[in-house]
Amino acid sequence: MTQAETPAPAPERAPIDWVATILRQTVQERRLTKEYLAGAEFQKAKGIINGFSNRVSISNYWDVLSALGRAASVSKPAEAEVLPLIRHLLSFGLGEHQPLSDGDDRYYLAKALELTADAAVSKLALDEVAREDFGEKARSVWVSIALSAAQTKSDLLVEINQRLARVADSEKMSSDNLARRIRRVAAALIDPLIVSDLQSGAAYGASLRRFFAGIFGRQGPEDRSLREEFCSDALSYAQRIVRLNFAAGSDPALYLMVGDLREWWSPASPPSVYELKARQLAGAGVEALYFFARQGVKNEPLREALALCCGEAALRNIAQSTVASDPSLDERLAHWLVRGTEISERRTTEAIEQINSQRLDEHIARLLVAATGHDANPRSLSAAVDRIDDLLPDEARTFKAYVGKLEQILQWTDAICRARSLEIHGVRGEEVQFDPSVHVGDTKLVVGSVVRIVTPGVVKTAAGRPPQQILKAEVSV
Repeated sequence: MTQAETPAPAPERAPIDWVATILRQTVQERRLTKEYLAGAEFQKAKGIINGFSNRVSISNYWDVLSALGRAASVSKPAEAEVLPLIRHLLSFGLGEHQPLSDGDDRYYLAKALELTADAAVSKLALDEVAREDFGEKARSVWVSIALSAAQTKSDLLVEINQRLARVADSEKMSSDNLARRIRRVAAALIDPLIVSDLQSGAAYGASLRRFFAGIFGRQGPEDRSLREEFCSDALSYAQRIVRLNFAAGSDPALYLMVGDLREWWSPASPPSVYELKARQLAGAGVEALYFFARQGVKNEPLREALALCCGEAALRNIAQSTVASDPSLDERLAHWLVRGTEISERRTTEAIEQINSQRLDEHIARLLVAATGHDANPRSLSAAVDRIDDLLPDEARTFKAYVGKLEQILQWTDAICRARSLEIHGVRGEEVQFDPSVHVGDTKLVVGSVVRIVTPGVVKTAAGRPPQQILKAEVSV
């Protein structure tokens, strides 16, 4: 029989069953070429699929979608031919999902659905991320589909957490089986989540905390070795997330997860390797705490969470090493970073001079901002005076004198600011990502959200030291 001839389906086999079988055979035998796609056999298969007008009459709906996904994976020409057929089948609605028994079939089903942008497909992907048992190959595709449809990383984790909880309840999972399921989900989910361009979202840290610890409640895996492996994996994932995502690294909820996992060992203590990883995670968190301190911000909730993560003594040792590497850090902030308390007041002459110097910088910074505003432009005022000179000569002479004084004031302001090493930071109207360490605005603003600078800030620069924020920029949405 030649390729152009179409083998008639066996009498006992429905045409749609023949389509799924012939597509698999063609891929397996490496016959899915451009010539085959243009031949009678493939055209016959297309005609059978396009002949259906509803889903009910397709007994092997999911099997056919999987076979089409397998065919689409061969080449771009095959994908171009198969994609309209997949969309045609999806136009009937997915209906109730019937999991396929073969792992490869489940994988190619996911690949077929990945070719479309459909809300129902995204929902199914979320379900399968939590429901897939051993099909790691398919789960990675479901994760890709779910990520492409999510608004933020936090939103995605909230949906997956809800589904994991429902699956654990419906299948009456033991804590050990739930731990194994979450480890498999994490293996497919965390790396794509880390490198994704999605915004973190307001509850990213809390969602990660629930993913690793919250679904269990206070009772973790009963098997000791499984518990050790699960906790070790969770802290390793958390450390990688913190180092690559500032929003997560500055979220106290992520570090509180360490205490949740530690409770699983109560009344005993977790193994030494667990405490070692907890200290490593806290070390990554101290970097975020130090960043805030450099900007003059004492992030109390973050420090408290880090103390619960590794213990106050360990946190002080980590913070002390960080402070020792930066002698330019303000003494009060350095003391708070290490001790978590305010330094006692020492009214020495040197301390008073330092306070007065800081206050003077703040006053000069406000003068600099005012001097760089649109309404303090001598050229604009001179142009306005020129326009009224003929009509109101006396008033024009008065205003010209004012313009001259303004130019002198601006020159002296510039000289004073250069002597104090003060510079404008930011441009009016510029769009930036909101950072509370350098911006001030509405209390509802979220870290990382896009805002517009209304009034620029001022920084103090010094050779060999990072810029010090004297005046924060005012921003709005």
